[in-house]
Amino acid sequence: VKKKAGKSAVRKTTAGVSGLPATSYGDMTLNILHRQAIIGGRQFYLTPKEFSLLYYLMEREGETASLDDLHKAIDAPPGDRSVNSLVYRLRRKLAGSGCAIVTERGIGYRMITAEGEEHR
Repeated sequence: VKKKAGKSAVRKTTAGVSGLPATSYGDMTLNILHRQAIIGGRQFYLTPKEFSLLYYLMEREGETASLDDLHKAIDAPPGDRSVNSLVYRLRRKLAGSGCAIVTERGIGYRMITAEGEEHR
């Protein structure tokens, strides 16, 4: 089940600082080639699985991603709690970025921007 956020066109794919492919969402930019996150001008360390999960959610532009899809995106076995742990860590790292990961109970997670939609 996928749910579309109220406002779209928040995410954009551009050339990053050094001309490398990047994707932006709110005040956050992911350098795809170097797998780096830049939030508010500060570079953040992300583990490979954190990066994969964050990129997967950003690419869906506010759509709800099921837990099964997220397990596949990070190459984790179904039913494993790693997605929940990664979301917890990412929420802490995203604090103040204008982006948030929202829980859709019984379905999965989606990413929103502060001006795009309020938490439910």
